[in-house]
Amino acid sequence: MNGAPRRLLLLVGLSGAAAQLAAQTSLPLTPGNKVRIRTLVKMGFLGQRIDGTVERIRGDTIVVAPSLGGDSQTLLLDPETQLEVSTGRRSSMARGAAIGGLVGAVSAGAVAAFSGSCDKTIELCTGAGRNAVGRSAIMIALGTVSGAIVGRFARHEIWKRLPILPRPLPQGLGFSFGL
Repeated sequence: MNGAPRRLLLLVGLSGAAAQLAAQTSLPLTPGNKVRIRTLVKMGFLGQRIDGTVERIRGDTIVVAPSLGGDSQTLLLDPETQLEVSTGRRSSMARGAAIGGLVGAVSAGAVAAFSGSCDKTIELCTGAGRNAVGRSAIMIALGTVSGAIVGRFARHEIWKRLPILPRPLPQGLGFSFGL
């Protein structure tokens, strides 16, 4: 029974230490990283976005060289600031193929609906009959292949939003529990 209060005290002390360690975790930023930063302005609206490269980080401030040129900007990092870091450029053949196939299908449907003569006695007009199906398949295949090629070479930036943790409370406020 005598060890229980000590264990409880140790548990409480360690849980407080874990919270302090989590609040002190530094951002995974280094000079040279590409970043996008937006700060809050009056009434909670997001201000202008700053895209650039990190020059240096000191405590709760970051110095960014804008990608469009101009003077470096020093910004305060607080929990209201939105900070995103680039994780690199990627391409997507699968997404391009899917979009190209969809465009090919829509184009094939439009061509089939508006081409050839139509027998008014049947409900669905398919243009040139069996040839329309073959042409539609070719258009869908061409759309898929061209979309995959465009998707392969069209690269886009991938951004990861980083949380900005609140600053920890200063230590040594003069309180002591006699431990």
